[in-house]
Amino acid sequence: MDETEHMPRYTLTLVDSTGAMEPLILMDDDLKSIAAKLEGRVSAKTRGRRPRGTGGISATPKGYRAYSTVTDPLTGKDHRVSGFGRTRS
Repeated sequence: MDETEHMPRYTLTLVDSTGAMEPLILMDDDLKSIAAKLEGRVSAKTRGRRPRGTGGISATPKGYRAYSTVTDPLTGKDHRVSGFGRTRS
């Protein structure tokens, strides 16, 4: 091997079990930078608007309020429900 060629210390390969997607290969000298690259790839796919009816989260002075629409299985009518939490999770 040529001394001037740089080989990364870590390699992370993610493979889709269904074979529908190409493998994702991330290489770097630092585990933190690989994690940052992976987070950038994952969060880029999840951004944007959610589908209609999936609900939402809004910040309040004391925490977060989550909203969602559920369908009553007996009547078939939609009802809006909400919940409160001190943290977003």
